[in-house]
Amino acid sequence: MWTFTTDGFYSTVQHNADPKTVVVRCRAKDDALNLIEWLGDHDLTSITMQHTPDADYEWRLFIPRHAWAQYLISAVEHLDYPNFKTAVAQRQGLERADIYHDVWSVMAEFQEDNRE
Repeated sequence: MWTFTTDGFYSTVQHNADPKTVVVRCRAKDDALNLIEWLGDHDLTSITMQHTPDADYEWRLFIPRHAWAQYLISAVEHLDYPNFKTAVAQRQGLERADIYHDVWSVMAEFQEDNRE
């Protein structure tokens, strides 16, 4: 699952040996730290962070599945913006917003290619 929030970009998969754990993979350390901070603020602290510089995602967080679900619920409950890319620019800077816009553009092209 890919998740884009104003905290960061997360790629989440089930842990291969523990179905109660998810692996939240991050390309930027700040994204991982933002998630760790949120989880810590909510007493969801059973987190292991791993630096994997030679892997496709440099940062990996091992998080109880229920804690990841709580983060996602909170992200939805705290939506306070009418435009995602603008909120990202305000909270994470224009460079990040430009990158997210590139993703938006690719998906807009996909939409055009798949019109009925």
